[in-house]
This record gives sequence, C-alpha cells and structure tokens, in this order.
Amino acid sequence: MPRIEKESSIALWEGFSALYMDTSSGSGWGQPLSSSGSCLKNFEIQPVVECSTNPGCEVKFDESSMWMSTCPEEGSGDTIGEFLPYGETEYDVANPKPVTDYISRCSVCQSTYPWLAVHSFNDRVPECPQANNGKFEAYTLWVGWSLIVAKDRGGGVGQDLTTPGSCMRRFSPLISAKCQYAGTSVSGPNCVFQSSGAEILFVRNSEKEFDDDVDVGVLDDDLHTYFSRCAVCLLKILR
Repeated sequence: MPRIEKESSIALWEGFSALYMDTSSGSGWGQPLSSSGSCLKNFEIQPVVECSTNPGCEVKFDESSMWMSTCPEEGSGDTIGEFLPYGETEYDVANPKPVTDYISRCSVCQSTYPWLAVHSFNDRVPECPQANNGKFEAYTLWVGWSLIVAKDRGGGVGQDLTTPGSCMRRFSPLISAKCQYAGTSVSGPNCVFQSSGAEILFVRNSEKEFDDDVDVGVLDDDLHTYFSRCAVCLLKILR
C-alpha cells in the first residue's frame, strides 16, 4: 500500500488502481491515476453498469475492465515476464488472491498543499522548482519515470503530465491487467496480465537516440534508460 505523507496529508481510503472500463457499446471511459476515482475500494471484474433510454440498464457480460498491475520488487532479479501470470488467470470471488495479488493498490490522500509532477525529458531525475520570491518551498515526495498513457484493445487513459499519476515510482514495460467475464481458455471471469494488446506510452529520453536496426525488447535490462525521469513535488505555501 502506498505511504501517505503524514506531515501534510491524511488518508481517506485505500483500494485497487482502476485504469479503464470498457462496454460493449464502446462507451467506456478511464480515470487518470491522479484522480480519486481511479482508486476503487473493492476489486470487481466489471464494476460499472451501462444505462440508456432503450433498453434501460443492463450488464451484458461481454464488457471488460483494465486495472493497473504490479511489478517485481526492485532487486528481486525477476523480469516482468517471469513475475506476472501468463495467459488467462481465473477469478474466483471466494479465492481472489491469484488475481488481486497482482493488481496495484492505491491510497487516496487529502493534502494541505498541492502536489506537482515535473519531468526532465532525459535520464536524470529533475529537481523540484523553488520560488524566487520565497512564497513556497518544494519537497520531493518520490521520483520515477514519465508515463503518458496505458491502454489495451478498446481504450485507455492518458495522464496530465503536471499530476502525480504521470510519474511511476517503479518502471515496468507492462502495467495493465485486462479483466473480463469470459475468455477463450477460461470460461468464467478472468484477468490477463500479459495481454498482446497492451500498450504503454512513456515520455522519451530526448538525449538517447533510437537505432532503427535495433529492437529494444520489453525485457531488456537497459530499457528504462530510454525514458524520461520525473519527480513529484509537494509545494509548501509559506505565509
């Protein structure tokens, strides 16, 4: 569970990190990770119901949801491909851990001061801004990698680069789990953690050239150096 900055924030609730809800009519929508709406108190395969004038409200069971997945602990030596389950993982309400153990957790905080994300657009961690007029002080809450959007077939959600949700504390080339009521190998509810349709857009390290003749694999040890670094800053307003 993420740590709350106790000196300036209080915890409101904890939950699971939701990215996108897709419906059979194509009216799905996502929540930016900086929004409290992205932190659902309970995990469900499809936590929304679609309503319209005709035929009203219904669950069609061909809808899907996309959640933020976990990644290996730093220093564990595991690759993301070795860490995440492969194929369709069955979801059993009576025993949810085979799925929920790989769904990212979240905390919603009420903060006295604003939080701001800054990005370097290179492989160096940026410093937090400092006021020339002495009206605020900035403190680094965490550093990470610059995320733009995570998506899968059907949709995804973008991140405002000024908000904390655009700065991932830990780098991973796969961060989404697609969950559905029925799959091809699992007849019941299941989640796919290594979906062939998953895509992530990061901010590029503008100082590192990409060679068209070199394919940078998702398990490459050097992969994270291709992306921009970021920091999330707390701006303490001085009176």
